[in-house]
Amino acid sequence: MNKFTLVTLTWLASALPAQADITDLTAETTSYKTTYAVYDIKPESLDPAVIEKAVLNAIRTYAQNAQVGHSIPPATLPVVAAKMSFTKNPRMNAQVPQCDGEIFQITASDNSFASSGEKTKSVACLFPYKDGYRLNYYAAYGQMSGGANTNILGAMLARAVGVGDSSKFIAKTLERIEENLKEQGTTPQLIQLYPKIEGKQVTPMEDPVQPIAQAAPVTNAPLSQPAPTQGSAMNNMAPMNAYNPMALMNSPLTANLSPADRAKLAEAMTQQKAMMNNYYGKAQAAPETVTPQPQTPQKLSPLQARKELTSIGMGYANADQFFEAVQRNDKLAVELFIAAQSIDLNSVKDKKGQTPLQVAAHQGAEQGSIAQMLRDAGEQK
Repeated sequence: MNKFTLVTLTWLASALPAQADITDLTAETTSYKTTYAVYDIKPESLDPAVIEKAVLNAIRTYAQNAQVGHSIPPATLPVVAAKMSFTKNPRMNAQVPQCDGEIFQITASDNSFASSGEKTKSVACLFPYKDGYRLNYYAAYGQMSGGANTNILGAMLARAVGVGDSSKFIAKTLERIEENLKEQGTTPQLIQLYPKIEGKQVTPMEDPVQPIAQAAPVTNAPLSQPAPTQGSAMNNMAPMNAYNPMALMNSPLTANLSPADRAKLAEAMTQQKAMMNNYYGKAQAAPETVTPQPQTPQKLSPLQARKELTSIGMGYANADQFFEAVQRNDKLAVELFIAAQSIDLNSVKDKKGQTPLQVAAHQGAEQGSIAQMLRDAGEQK
């Protein structure tokens, strides 16, 4: 971190009005960025298993886990290849890809940067047609900012000084797919890409007019990025006694600062805490009409909750992912796990032998709402 950046942060933390600081640093915001690509692969005699292996190996290079599903291809190959379709997930304010008529579908998720508020989910489907194959690839990158989580604040600082984020691995995945396919003796042709990626050349192909008797719905790629969703600062804010500005001093980003600069940053963050305490106290005392509470989401059935978890790349019976959600204060994911009723809250334990309620309590007051959710769901200890 250079001195200019440090001085700028210090000035912002000490000079801006409290409301501006609350909006920038404590109101949690989750934004989604999507990527969609279509490759034409020839010849039609190429074994689909070869394509599957090339694509799976590329995706697993940058993803923690992957699932592969197979479908029975059509008896008569269509003149025009099918495409992914997209539906809206209102709970996540994101698009969900669907494949119909594919030979295989690969779904993968990368949660290796979850502690910094970053996740990536990808889906690849191969569709056959009379002249070859069409590979559709979709990736959704989610990024959290704001809040009292020091890991997320550290990631925000890293992005501010040009370190970048994990969305760069989406482009690298596409490069690896192309390389792996070329090694199998075929040259994939990128015919559609959204959004533009530097260095990627798109060569559109005009599909032949499809006879009416064989007509099938063709769904366009997403035309616009989903709008970021911002939670209520009042409801997403952790109690200020759980917010320790000195925790940021342990970040690797501040490790090389001089003692004088570290003192300036510590003083600025302490002032920030005081302003946040002041605003939090006022918000608590404000009339209910001034700070409306969010509507309670409709209670999901276990089947609906399991579908929701699957759609965001989580296994509804995966205890490790459940404990990770508790540790990072992911209220939505914990709520879905509870609604799915696939994990026994009173018997499941993490690798350290702790129950979910013990993990939530160990995290401090910031996890209070998670602990209460677990108690309401029937966990006793």
